[in-house]
Amino acid sequence: MNKKYAVAAVALAAAVALVAVAALMLPASPSDVTASGTCGDHLSWTLDSKGNLKITGSGPMYDYDGDSAPWGDSIKSVTIKQGATHIGNYAFCDFNSLVSVEIPSSVTSIGDKVFMGCDSLTSVDIPSSVTSIGTSAFAGCSFTSVDIPSSVTSIDKAAFAGCKSLKSVAIPSSVTSISWCLFQDCTSLASVKIPSSVTSIGVHAFAGCNSLSSVNIPSSVTSIEFEALVGITFLDVDGVTVLDQTAESLRGYTYEGFNGKLIRIAA
Repeated sequence: MNKKYAVAAVALAAAVALVAVAALMLPASPSDVTASGTCGDHLSWTLDSKGNLKITGSGPMYDYDGDSAPWGDSIKSVTIKQGATHIGNYAFCDFNSLVSVEIPSSVTSIGDKVFMGCDSLTSVDIPSSVTSIGTSAFAGCSFTSVDIPSSVTSIDKAAFAGCKSLKSVAIPSSVTSISWCLFQDCTSLASVKIPSSVTSIGVHAFAGCNSLSSVNIPSSVTSIEFEALVGITFLDVDGVTVLDQTAESLRGYTYEGFNGKLIRIAA
């Protein structure tokens, strides 16, 4: 090959490479978008052929009821762009194919039953902008752990109930009460850290958490409600004497054990 043709070949190869890079940088073509609409006064959504939902704009998302969310239930990933402030009730409830969620730091509230029943969802990053998590918001998800940021002051009833793969959780000191059924039937839950800001543990909060091997009941707790810890036996330091499940009896100590029997650790 003479020098002129060699130079031409190199130039052609470089041009092809540039076209390929440019193609990768282009947004999805309109033909990839299979559905679109609005989901807030200033929010819009697009769904592509691969099941990727993108939400853009600003302000709160609409709250939905049951299966009234407009995008169907075959979504695989959700990307909420910066600007959205609230994730609406039932927005992604029972989306069994959902495996990935991106929540921006503009979001301050996660509504009721938003991700309930999303049993393919194994992790989620809750940004430090979030202050409230709604009723059953993540119930039935497949997390092994969850990081609740210190910005959260309110976690409503059953928010993490039935998360059967959840093994550990630390409740931030910004929370003052553990609501009804919060971790009910989290059958793999082994470790819970309760801060000294908590004053009450609600009905069935840890019911059915029979894998629990370490939990502390801070001295700040003044109320342990009906069957909050049902299925768990608390024993005194002698490992024999069964303790009443009242605030007066349990508070101020850490308890460790296995098979649903936890022994008080001497102070």
